[in-house]
Amino acid sequence: MKKTIVSSFIVIFLLTFSQVSFGFTFRGIEIGKSLQDQMLKCPDFGKDWEPIKDVCYRNDPFIKDSHSVDHLPELDFVTITRVKTVNDKIEGIMVELWGNPNFYSVNFDKYYKSLTSKYGRRHSYSAKIVKNKTGSKFRKINVIWKMENCTIHLTNIGSDIEHGLLTVTSKVYDKYLQDQSKKKKEDIKR
Repeated sequence: MKKTIVSSFIVIFLLTFSQVSFGFTFRGIEIGKSLQDQMLKCPDFGKDWEPIKDVCYRNDPFIKDSHSVDHLPELDFVTITRVKTVNDKIEGIMVELWGNPNFYSVNFDKYYKSLTSKYGRRHSYSAKIVKNKTGSKFRKINVIWKMENCTIHLTNIGSDIEHGLLTVTSKVYDKYLQDQSKKKKEDIKR
């Protein structure tokens, strides 16, 4: 029964992550299209606040061009979805994968195999040993698929040992990150 439930979630996951003519779509969010054209802005919290049931976004007060997405249909393993924008278009999607208190050892292989069956052989695969503050060692795996319009990155260790991370980034966002990195290096030299 448990195996059937996990398999069902993987099938739902892959059905919501598909290539379309404009770019990539993940859970109804399309890379390369305007954020405002795809969803409403969530209402501000305050005296007259009322929750809405539609998919909506909130601006991240700490990270420029980053927005959290609320009210996506719940899947067991997806808890936090963020979109990254460049010139008001969604160019990156970051999804923190939970769904199991032991994602690291239980679910990663299933997601990896599912993505491989849908998108083919990965472009790169790397594994290295990482340590936490107490010195415990863990194997961190990074897998990358390079597509025509975007890059898919899956790792078994995201923000911590129990949470994986899936990112989908367009070539526009990859270039944006490279430009930002160059700018920071130039600023440091000054």
